[in-house]
Amino acid sequence: MALTSNTETNILACLTAKRLGVRKTVAMVENMDYVSMADSLDIGTIVNKKDIAASHIYQMMLDADVSNVRFLTMANADVAEFTAQPGSKVTKKRVFELGLPRGVTIGGLVRKDVGILVSGGTQIEAGDSVMVFCHNTNMQQLGKFFN
Repeated sequence: MALTSNTETNILACLTAKRLGVRKTVAMVENMDYVSMADSLDIGTIVNKKDIAASHIYQMMLDADVSNVRFLTMANADVAEFTAQPGSKVTKKRVFELGLPRGVTIGGLVRKDVGILVSGGTQIEAGDSVMVFCHNTNMQQLGKFFN
């Protein structure tokens, strides 16, 4: 993990670690101009405090039972964790019948501490923690499926 206050040092440290055989690296990259460059160098995980803060603010603004929201800078997408509420839309139909907005993919869910991959025929149950990947989607609109 390279977490110095110097972005360039962090990137170079991760590049060096990768060359020495380290499989997973994390670099704190504060300079937004370097985020895309660092991503293209395949240095591993990139952490940016501004993105983290923005994700927390975005989460507080949502009118949905969402416990985690992260904006994926390089993919122009969000990843959100919703909890399906009793009687919500997502608990009444199988995934392929829900009519989710375009650009939304349900990646998986956790039910009673067991991870489950989601397919079109999966039935989401109340209390399930559902991971949703969204591209150009209104999160408040998506939240209506889970509340």
